Amino acid sequence: MTAFGGLLASGLRVELVLHYINTSSSKCLMNIMDRLEEASKAGQKISLTWYVDPENESEQECAEEFKEDVTFPFHIVASSQSNQKTDLIS
Repeated sequence: MTAFGGLLASGLRVELVLHYINTSSSKCLMNIMDRLEEASKAGQKISLTWYVDPENESEQECAEEFKEDVTFPFHIVASSQSNQKTDLIS
């Protein structure tokens, strides 16, 4: 497997907290998502959880746009750091 060199015997769980993404960062993140998708299609167990500010609609929309482009498990979780409360969005 080319995506991760076959090093994922037990799978890979990715957790993200990204409050702002510029164009360059977005491009890099899409490359990472593409690699994760390749690994998933090659049989690797991949999951991603993206924690977003429940009061930041553009942050949630950004996560949702990335989610549309992949088939592996991708969860968007509203997380308020002030009280450590989390709610699953999708």
